[in-house]
Amino acid sequence: MALKKDITNQHGMTCEYWRIIQLNQNYDRLDAVITIALYEHRAQRLIGLPFMSYKFDIGCCYHDDEYLNGNDIMRNITLKEGYRMLKQLAIAEQAKPLDDPMRDARLAWFHDAEDVLE
Repeated sequence: MALKKDITNQHGMTCEYWRIIQLNQNYDRLDAVITIALYEHRAQRLIGLPFMSYKFDIGCCYHDDEYLNGNDIMRNITLKEGYRMLKQLAIAEQAKPLDDPMRDARLAWFHDAEDVLE
């Protein structure tokens, strides 16, 4: 799975292919962080290094009563779930006012990214 959304990088090259390259889970703190990397296109990902990457905390999606009741709700975080949570959080960020100091513009930018099946 991946996301597709065009961006022009600092070198003037338009890139479009975003893929989660890392998913870290900390069970003590109930925290999960994904790293999503940018490639020029899918074929470039297969042969090269990413142009840039971002980290996003998706652990807030799991801070609920399920965990407080002793259920291990994080044990099943898959890559597919990571993409779903990224999009869900991006849509929520996009809905915040532009002048909201808590708004994460990098995360909001992904709100309309296209899902790509590999």
